[in-house]
This record gives sequence, C-alpha cells and structure tokens, in this order.
Amino acid sequence: MNLKLISSLIATVALTACTTFRDIPPNSNITEVNKVLGNPQHSCPISSDGSQYYLWGSASAGDVVGAQVNASGTVGPFTEVHTEKSFARLDTGTWTQQDVLCSFGHPYEIERLGFGEKRALIWTYRYEKDGTWPALMHVYFGGDETKVTHRHSGPDPMYEPDWGWPYPFWGFGVGFGFSF
Repeated sequence: MNLKLISSLIATVALTACTTFRDIPPNSNITEVNKVLGNPQHSCPISSDGSQYYLWGSASAGDVVGAQVNASGTVGPFTEVHTEKSFARLDTGTWTQQDVLCSFGHPYEIERLGFGEKRALIWTYRYEKDGTWPALMHVYFGGDETKVTHRHSGPDPMYEPDWGWPYPFWGFGVGFGFSF
C-alpha cells in the first residue's frame, strides 16, 4: 500500500512541476525563461539595437513558441509559432529560407522532390490544424530553392492508423473483381 501512495505522490509532484510559456510572467529576463523552457532552438537578430527573435520548443513535436528579446535581455510576449494563422503569413510577400528559419525554426523534415522545373526543396513542420488535428505544413522552395513558392498542409501520418496490407481492397470488392 505504501508503494502506491509513494508512486501517486511522485506522479502528482511531477505533473505539477510541468510549466509552459504561459506560466512565465511578462517582461521576464532571458535567463529566467531559459530555466523554464530550456535553451532556445534558434535565434535571429531583428534590428540594429540588439533585439533578437528567439524560438523555444521542439520541431518534431510541433510545439514551438517565439518571443522578441531586447538588448537588455527582457523577453516580450510569447506567440505560438506553428499555427495555421502563423503559417498564413507565408502567402504574402517574399520569403527566403532565412526568413522561414527565423520565423518558424528548424523544420521537422527536409526533402527534395520533383523533376526538372518542378523540382522543389520542401521544409515540413508539425503543428495542430485548427488547434485540434495533428498535421504537417509543407513549405516549398521552388526552382533555385531561394524563395517560398507555395505551401500546403496535410494529415500527419504519425497519427494515422496503420490498416496494413491489402487495405483498402479487403472487404470492398474493389480492384480485384471479388470481395471477401
């Protein structure tokens, strides 16, 4: 019985020790923020006064937050970076690889697909579409791979059920001329 009590106490302490960016008070110092969130995954200078844009989180999980940090180390308000609204910014203006890296962090996956003039470099980010569905955002750098040409989202296969082979053909009588 004591073992159950001890393990439940440890679990309670562990769960209450979890903090997020929402628990950090406004205008905190960068060292305090790093104690809570860990070291940032990426930072980029954003102005000549020494201000930088920092990104914390995990690209593989899709949980990335960003904040502007001024030269004295004061952290501005946090924003969730991997959201549909945030990715919609890619639809306006010209975005280079450096711009995308500074705004969204390192991608979960990088690949090159296509042939000839349709060949593109694709950066893929994990996120929750509409705050609910696990999804991937694919950002395409076409042609010379320097500028974003388009983007699209799709379901995250990591969360899709594995129906196995020969789905979808079993039980439907489609494709083979017979059904089971």
